[in-house]
Amino acid sequence: TICHKRLVFENIFQITGTIFEIDEKQSFSSGFCVRKLILLTDDYNPEPITFQFLNSKIDLLNDVRLLEKVCISFRLQGQSWKGKYITNIIANDLKRDAQSRILGLADSDFFGDIKDSVQEEINRT
Repeated sequence: TICHKRLVFENIFQITGTIFEIDEKQSFSSGFCVRKLILLTDDYNPEPITFQFLNSKIDLLNDVRLLEKVCISFRLQGQSWKGKYITNIIANDLKRDAQSRILGLADSDFFGDIKDSVQEEINRT
């Protein structure tokens, strides 16, 4: 399948990019679980976007690695909390691009020295 940038279909969006960071799973006493992933977009100026993987969707992150190219399907979830409006980006699916596992952050130095620290993290795993 082809993943188009910012494709909209029935309030589900898709975006491609490179995995920049994957947080540890957070579990709460209510049984709710969340794990966050930061994706660098494939734009001219890559932007970091945080996605939340909730409950059973956390398993989608089991085999992905930092700096791997992926396509994420997501929805927006808005809510009001203490008089403020918050928008969460909730991941529905993650598709790996088997042919484009990369070893660096492409040709962009958008994050400067962070590139080296991410590479060190990969070398440790």
